[in-house]
Amino acid sequence: MAHFVDSLEKYYKALIALRTIANHSGDEQFSVLLLVLQDYGIVQKFKAIVSDNASTNDTLCAAAEEYLLEEEEIEWDATHWWIRCTGHIINLAVQAFLFHNIIEMDELKSYDKKEKKGETGDEEERRAKFQLIGPLS
Repeated sequence: MAHFVDSLEKYYKALIALRTIANHSGDEQFSVLLLVLQDYGIVQKFKAIVSDNASTNDTLCAAAEEYLLEEEEIEWDATHWWIRCTGHIINLAVQAFLFHNIIEMDELKSYDKKEKKGETGDEEERRAKFQLIGPLS
């Protein structure tokens, strides 16, 4: 997605690319992002990345910072221009509040991963844990 203001100060947002990536590593994401920026000729106008707090996005931003400095001679501070998605932050805060002292977030995420793989694990243990949550379970 690109968000920009034209010379008449009109705000725009547009889906400029939807590319397949080989894997979700930060370096791979940056290589795909860079190709899109180059295709549109907007590398010099690149300003910020909005994403969740995944470590791969940290790698993506570090790769962007390094490339922009070395290849474009642009100082781009990843700690300043990596903007965390507000919706994701609110989701994390709500989950922490709802599941505090009941289930660890890593454990909750592991259930999602196992479910996607078709693995159920110990169903009785899982049910007992989620019954502690009450209506949210």
